[in-house]
Amino acid sequence: MLNHTGRPVIVAVSGNPDPRSGETRLLARAPGLAPGTVAVDLDVDLGTVPPFTASGDRPPSAVASVRDELAGADGLLIASPPVDGGVAEPVDRLLQWLSGTAVLDGTPTAALNTALTADAHLAHAALIDALSGLGAVIVSRACLAVPGTAGAFDAAGRLVDPFVVGVLRVSLAYLADAVLRGRSG
Repeated sequence: MLNHTGRPVIVAVSGNPDPRSGETRLLARAPGLAPGTVAVDLDVDLGTVPPFTASGDRPPSAVASVRDELAGADGLLIASPPVDGGVAEPVDRLLQWLSGTAVLDGTPTAALNTALTADAHLAHAALIDALSGLGAVIVSRACLAVPGTAGAFDAAGRLVDPFVVGVLRVSLAYLADAVLRGRSG
């Protein structure tokens, strides 16, 4: 989908929807760090996605809204903390609701691992595997570790850690490149 500026859209999703979380605050800076060739949409809130139910009925309106947003995206960026070596619950709920759909088919996708724990790599790998299994095209060079996001901000909420700024900028550049190559290919 092209936004009002005519640029392709990357949807950025926080695996910790709390507005004070490092993941959410990190992604809030993505529009200003993304290449000017793409726009970043921060409207998907996983906090509204209910637990998965395997009923044959239509999904809840919050799920339908998230699915529509993702289906219209040109790219997807997920920043998620690991939880006990696994995928964070809000992201896990999303993955369950996307199972059996074609919502992510062909969508260039990157996952940012936002924690420095012994099992963070396991959660990151599990998330990438799950996204790939849903048809997302994983942009490996954009899937990076951004440990310490919660401490990367000053008291005024500005992203000040140069390493974290650089990692986010690099991830967005690789993802934007994949999105643009996909549109021209």
